[in-house]
Amino acid sequence: MGTEPINLLLYGSSGSGKTAFCGSAGDRTLIISPSNGLATLKSKWFHDTFKSNPFIEEVPLDDVTSAKSYDRYCDIIDLYLEKRADEIDTIIVDDATTFRRAAMNKGLELGGKLNISKTKSKMEAIKTDVVVPAVQDFGMEMRLVEMFVRGTADLCKSKGKHFILTAHERLLMEKGLNIGDVPTIRRIMPGFTGQTFPDDITGLFDMTWHTEVKGSGDKTFYQIRTQGDSVIVAKTRYAGIFPAFLEKQPLFTDVVKLIQSNTPLRK
Repeated sequence: MGTEPINLLLYGSSGSGKTAFCGSAGDRTLIISPSNGLATLKSKWFHDTFKSNPFIEEVPLDDVTSAKSYDRYCDIIDLYLEKRADEIDTIIVDDATTFRRAAMNKGLELGGKLNISKTKSKMEAIKTDVVVPAVQDFGMEMRLVEMFVRGTADLCKSKGKHFILTAHERLLMEKGLNIGDVPTIRRIMPGFTGQTFPDDITGLFDMTWHTEVKGSGDKTFYQIRTQGDSVIVAKTRYAGIFPAFLEKQPLFTDVVKLIQSNTPLRK
């Protein structure tokens, strides 16, 4: 497998270790994060645990409510690949939930200019930043998200850089047959808009891993599903290297070494 770069979609519930896993990518890493996601990255725990000092680029939350935040994500990646490519091995966008908001606002602007959406003009008329999207607005959001993810994944591959996108999980629930029955989880998937869109997104990645957390306090364990089942969406392109379930999160740098050397992970 040589030195082929890896792209990974890492998703799970809040507090399940996504940002910590990203921290294990080391110093030569660019992490693009919204303001509210910087607490972990800048904490003493983060630096003491990983002994790393990644490049961190902030997307202010004020920007997320405007169309310019989508362009900011793109501009940061373009700038680093053009000016600082020799300083980084991995690009991380943390997280997709905030990025989707950026894509929605970019879509509202484009939809207005193309005269296919009146949502933005209605918001301006009543002077509110509360978005009540129409059907066409969700469609524009999905197209912009897909365009960004596909473009970034392809660009990173061409430049020899690893790409990680984190996302929250989305639970599809199934109602019981009788009134009062407790709903059951039918599907756990990455948190993107649309019933089938999460499957389209996972197709752009070599690996889609699901993070899980067990226990609490000093007995907290962070785990990863690398292969899916009838409920959990997960996959690994590199057959035979990783078991379907990792009881302990590996370092991303070790994941890269195992894949590039085609060496199975030993429990």
